[in-house]
Amino acid sequence: MFRLGADLKVYLHREPIDFRAGINSLAVLVQETMALDRLLRRFLRSAIAVATG
Repeated sequence: MFRLGADLKVYLHREPIDFRAGINSLAVLVQETMALDRLLRRFLRSAIAVATG
């Protein structure tokens, strides 16, 4: 078991989404609808690049 840090931010998208869209489409959805700050967007892009090879 692991613990999450007290300063961890978790973002939830409350509307239904289609997971069949793929990681890139879901990332765009997160960026556009949740209006995340620039640093988090950069991290998200890096995570997507690693995940998609």
